[in-house]
Amino acid sequence: MKRFLAVLSLAFLAVAQPNFCPAAPCAVLNTMTRAELLTFMQKNGFSVAPRTGTGDLAPREVVWTINGYTTYVDVATDGTDLLFDAAFTFDQKKFGTQMQTICNNWNTKQRFSASYIDNKGVWLELDLEIGGGITEANLLNFLQKCQNSFGIWTPLVVSPTQN
Repeated sequence: MKRFLAVLSLAFLAVAQPNFCPAAPCAVLNTMTRAELLTFMQKNGFSVAPRTGTGDLAPREVVWTINGYTTYVDVATDGTDLLFDAAFTFDQKKFGTQMQTICNNWNTKQRFSASYIDNKGVWLELDLEIGGGITEANLLNFLQKCQNSFGIWTPLVVSPTQN
């Protein structure tokens, strides 16, 4: 009888769980267009605009201004992946070793993001796979994570070059 009551109690708790989605039923996003991302970001107070101009990425990218800096969110061609990226140029001869150390430390200590150096500068990237389905709450969490990571990363890579 105790087992039956325990199972019944667990079943009741499972059914009685509150809905964690902001609106019921919880919408699941499996793909996203740049227009949908722009609308979502604007609705949530982010300073964004469509990227203009020519080039492969222009029709897919959102320009996102964070703390006065320009960053980008690229929507994959098939709409199943988002890539946040930001970059700063620097004198690689003067600061290359220092930037390598900064990137290595970042990649060792941070989750969900990567920092690296190429011939264009030092980069921060975060990506989100949406092809398996995400909620709007997941998307908002990802964007907040991008914003927070950029806020922490920026002084690390900008400060050394200001001396």
